[in-house]
Amino acid sequence: TVPGPAPSADAGRVVLVDFDSTRAGAQRARCTVTLERGGVRYSGTAEGADTLQGRAEAAAEAVLQGVGGMPGGASLGFEGARLVETEGRSYVLVAARVMDVRPALPLSGAAMMDRGPEEAAILAALQATNRWSTGDR
Repeated sequence: TVPGPAPSADAGRVVLVDFDSTRAGAQRARCTVTLERGGVRYSGTAEGADTLQGRAEAAAEAVLQGVGGMPGGASLGFEGARLVETEGRSYVLVAARVMDVRPALPLSGAAMMDRGPEEAAILAALQATNRWSTGDR
C-alpha cells in the first residue's frame, strides 16, 4: 500500500463529465474540466501556451486542481505532460506528485491521443489520480 492521505475509495472513481478548451488571449489556451465523484461535481481550470504541448499541460493541470479540491483531497503537484510518439501512435504522458506525504508520492498516467491533446491529457491525469485514490497501484 502507498502511504498518505487519499480520498475515500467509498466515494468511487473520479470520472470526466465535460471539458472546455478555449483561447485565453494572444497565444494562450484555457482548459476547464468538470469531474464527478460520488454524484458531486468538481472543476478545475488552467492555462497554457496555445500549442499542442501547452494545451495538454493546461488540461492535465485542470484535472489535478479539480481532484485536489475534492473533500479529503491532497495537495497535488503538477510535474508535466509530454506528447510522445511510438509505434506510429501519439500519446500523452502525465506526471504529478502527492505533496502531503514525505517523500512526495509520484503519480503517472498515459493515454493515446485519438481526438486531441486535451482529452488525452485529461484521461492520463485521471488514470494517475484514480490509481492513487482508489488503491489501484
